[in-house]
Amino acid sequence: MSLSLLLVLAVKMAAGLLADRVFGEARRFHPLVGFGRWAGWVEQVCRQLFFGTSETGMRLAGLLAWALAVLPWVALALWLRALHPQAHWVVDSALLYFALGGRSLAEHAQAVATPLAAGELDAARERVGWIVSRDTRALDTEGVARAATESVL
Repeated sequence: MSLSLLLVLAVKMAAGLLADRVFGEARRFHPLVGFGRWAGWVEQVCRQLFFGTSETGMRLAGLLAWALAVLPWVALALWLRALHPQAHWVVDSALLYFALGGRSLAEHAQAVATPLAAGELDAARERVGWIVSRDTRALDTEGVARAATESVL
């Protein structure tokens, strides 16, 4: 890879990181949350309509669901990049920004750490439940800290 391509990549990455730091996560509609819901719905429909419960059917349903959920967005990104010779700067930086969520993770971790440090285990359990998919009601202090750390990592 040439030095100029590495420099372009580094600038795009810096722009995506800066956007994450400045704007944080979208509060009303986060693209990745929306995509996750879309992908889950597509997978459910593919499993119910097209394939049975056999292992082969499940794999084919998963492959079809992946293609239907992912490929249109890849095509959209490629089309947007092709609109203008400089469009790749915005498209690539925006995609990285949407994928990161670093500032949001730090905010969520702090929301768990603060009550945990104050000995407010119930509040810490509730807040760690915002970032993990497991049941947090029975977690002890160490379990809450571990769950938050694993999610941030």
